[in-house]
Order: sequence, then structure tokens, then C-alpha cells
Amino acid sequence: MFESLAGNAFSLRLRLKAPIVKAMVQPFCTFLYKSKGIEGALQHQFGQDAYLFGPPANGPTDTASPLGADWVKVGVVSCLEGRNIPILIANYSRNPSNSEGGADYLARQDNQEDDFKVWEAARATSAAPVYFEPFTHKQASYIDGGVARNNPAQLAFDEYQKIWPDSPQPDVLVSLGTGVVVDPNSGDIHEGDRRMYDTLMPMIPAGVRRKIETGYDMVKSTMDCHKAWVDFKQSISHNRRLVRNCHRLNVGLTRRVNLDGVQFIDQLQADSLSYLNPRPKLPYLDEDYGTAFEHLTVVARRLLATLFYYKGPLQEQMTTQRVNGWIFCRLRPGSRHAENLLRENIKFQLRQVPRDSRRILKQDVRYKYSEPFDPADLSADIHFKVDGGLFNRYIVVNLPGWGNTWEPISGF
Repeated sequence: MFESLAGNAFSLRLRLKAPIVKAMVQPFCTFLYKSKGIEGALQHQFGQDAYLFGPPANGPTDTASPLGADWVKVGVVSCLEGRNIPILIANYSRNPSNSEGGADYLARQDNQEDDFKVWEAARATSAAPVYFEPFTHKQASYIDGGVARNNPAQLAFDEYQKIWPDSPQPDVLVSLGTGVVVDPNSGDIHEGDRRMYDTLMPMIPAGVRRKIETGYDMVKSTMDCHKAWVDFKQSISHNRRLVRNCHRLNVGLTRRVNLDGVQFIDQLQADSLSYLNPRPKLPYLDEDYGTAFEHLTVVARRLLATLFYYKGPLQEQMTTQRVNGWIFCRLRPGSRHAENLLRENIKFQLRQVPRDSRRILKQDVRYKYSEPFDPADLSADIHFKVDGGLFNRYIVVNLPGWGNTWEPISGF
């Protein structure tokens, strides 16, 4: 789907299709690709009537989203042209809250007909300067959100706190990169030299200069994106659990590919698969993990573990007792994914850590029935023993193939 969308989106403006004319005219163009190409591609993929928030324009107004998944909150970041302030276009609403510039960055209209359709939100967030014309929606012009927030991890975390101010911290936060040029020997992110850039730029015609500036800014944004992640991790460094559950996944590349380099998609896929191989040729750019494959495995286990959550008594201060409760699975009852997962030999344990010690006490969690999970609601009746006293208590899960690795379930 992406290859088809990209191929249709990057449709050169008519006067740029002739090679000779293109060479003369391109330096003076404010944007390279016609809006009709990308807008047609997005409408084909997402439809013309579906609103990002609320029911379709021509559909019933009292129906939930498919599979009842209204609770899945999705947002994309855009930016008002001429202002370095992020705008969040989302499929949900919440109480207004002050943000950067003194105003809430969540774009939400009083009337649905003034809100964004899905394809319009995609167009607003992908209007990269020089490549595409800004997207105009209700008298406002929007450009690529990367201009303001190329890595929206901090924005996503702030938004989480605004939506669920009284909830525990997130089980996992994953930031996905789009590839970064690395040194083939060290694996470090490549930093360009700006000195020649600063020397030559004043000598270049304005039309050409804007293109070069934008290209340089996109290279620089890679470093800004990485720095934004480092800054975010630093801002939460006081919370060891949260730091442990925040992951940045990226792919190291040996050369930079332009945003419109559609002809290199196959090569990018091959390079990515090579980088994600258990025995890659390039060193991994995250020093906390040996390889990208190892890091992906850690994230996959964390995501699987958070499919399960516990309901029942479990406090820090308790007396010695047998506890009865339930473990639920978040997958949809009756779905193929639920059936495949729950036929595995899933084990749970209670972990208890005394306040005055680092010693971990382990108790097996027992199922009440031989068929652990009820197919109607994917709940399992369980029981376990707790020790009396003040403990940090949490439940962990182990799945086949994990060896001796146990992961905390959701909420712990």
C-alpha cells in the first residue's frame, strides 16, 4: 500500500516533467509536486468522507468505530505555516489545556463539518516544504509537523498526562524513526559539517538557496530528532520504570535518501532487513542493546506482556493471605489472534520486593480451572499467596520461547 501511495503522491508538476524545462524552472519553484497527486492518493487509501473524529460524513451518527475500538486514540502532528508551534489533529476530544504559546495545540472544532477528514489530516501532516504546497483547511495553512516536532515523543507523553491525569504511567512508549545515516565502523549517527554550507549559501540564487536550505534542514532534523529523544529520556530520568519502558527504534543507513526518493524504496527495505538481522553488518546505534534484533525482541515481549492486566486486591501493605482475582487479555474475544495466543502455555508469577531489601520473593499464580481463559471475555480466575508486610508487589508473565525472561503485565 505504501509503495503505491508514494508513487502516486510524488507526481511532478506538469512543467517539471520535461527534462530541459525542469533544469531551467525547478530552482525557482516553491514546491515540486502537485497537490492533486498526493491528495488523490490519500483519498484512494482513506476515502473521501471519513472524519478523523466522529462518524463518516454520509454515514449514521450513532455508530461506534469498527470493532468498537473508539478507545484507541490516534493523533498526527502538523504545523501552521509561518509558526513553529505544533498542531495535534486527533480522533478524540479532551478538556482544553494550555500548551506552547499559551493555547491548546489540540485542533478540535465545535462543528464536525469544520473538522478534519482522515485524508485531510494525512495531507496536513505530510505537507513537507518545497516538496508539497501547504494544505489549506478552513482559512488556515498547514505544513509538515516535523518542522515543529520532528520527534513528537514528548508531545505524546504530555498528551497522555492530559487525557489520563490520574492514571499510572504508561506500560510502554515506542518512538519509531525513519532511518538515519550512521558511521559504518562505529554505528554513531553521522553529523554533517556546516562550515562550507554557511560559506557558500550567500552566493547562491534565492530560489536554489531555499531548496538547499530545506534539504539541509531535513538532514539536520535527523539530529534534532535524536536530540529530542535524548532530552525526553533525560526529563524522565528520575523514574527508572518509565525509562526502562521507553524505546526508540530506528534503522542505520549508509547513505541518505531524499523524501521523494521513491525509486530507492526496494533498497531501503533491503537495508532495513539487513540491519534488523540477528547478525547485522552495521553496529547498532543504541548502546544499551547489542543489535536492533535484540532491541526489537525486548519491545515485542513488552507489548505482548501489556496485553494482560489484573483485577483484584493487591496493595503494598497486606497480611499473609490467599488472594483471589482475575487476569484479563485485551484482545478481542473470538478473534484469531486471541485463540492463537491463549492456546499457549502462559505462566504468571507474583513478585514481592520488601521495602528494606532488594530480595525478590516469587509466588506462582495458579489458575482456578484447567481451561484458564473464559472465551466469552478472555478472563482467567486466579489465586496466589501474599506475604504479610510492606512490599512492592507486581505480576509478571512468561510466554513460550521467552526462556527465563519474565515481563510485568499492564499496570505494573
